[in-house]
Amino acid sequence: MAWKTKWLGLLSSLLFLLASGGNAADFSRIQPPPPPEISGGAAMSGHAQKAPLLLGPATAPYRFTPFDSAAATSFPGFGFDDNPVENDGFLSIPPDPIGAAGTDRVIAVVNTMIEASSKSGTLLWRDSLKDFFNTPGLGLGTRTFDPKVIWDHYENRFVVVTLERTDTAQGDAANASRILLAVSKTATPATATSADWYYHTINSMIDIGGVNRWADYPGFAVDEEAVYITNNMFSFGSGGLLAVSGSGLLTRV
Repeated sequence: MAWKTKWLGLLSSLLFLLASGGNAADFSRIQPPPPPEISGGAAMSGHAQKAPLLLGPATAPYRFTPFDSAAATSFPGFGFDDNPVENDGFLSIPPDPIGAAGTDRVIAVVNTMIEASSKSGTLLWRDSLKDFFNTPGLGLGTRTFDPKVIWDHYENRFVVVTLERTDTAQGDAANASRILLAVSKTATPATATSADWYYHTINSMIDIGGVNRWADYPGFAVDEEAVYITNNMFSFGSGGLLAVSGSGLLTRV
């Protein structure tokens, strides 16, 4: 078997050199991926546009085409025209849609709304994320961005995260960054209020290298021990620069 190992090693070396044009040093020039950019939700969080938004010539109304009923039960979620209803007449772009299914219902979030539906498609409730997190002293009271929702199968609860910031100029005392977190009290939250949800906020303005940073684009997960949140951290002010990945950890409610 030793000779087979030697020949396999030689063959691997030849393939390596052929792939690099005969020069193994070429592989040292592989470029790392570009650094993260500020998310679309964060970029637009301070630029909400009052409806109506002109998108070009009028087109025929969108017709929802369901999936094959033999494959799945399907139903429409948020519509773009739901924005003005829930967001004081403002439209939010991009949508950043994400949803999670529990034992009895589906919770979905977009910039900047949240809704609950039964698994048969009946809309149970809907609200703006700004109002959903409108608990005195909790956050900044601004429009949120980059929401996510997951189903915690360890505790049979829904967990929602979203972000908000106040960004003026680097070093300004008004700068602020918050991670907003909501955990349903049961597997079947009947409302978008504190009767059915626990709320928590994390101050996510962090000094890194002497520069204040704000949290963007959360990573989000749970296990049997905790809720985990990670963020890209950008400097305040025009053209914020990425620093490092920050992280937050919240023990189970």
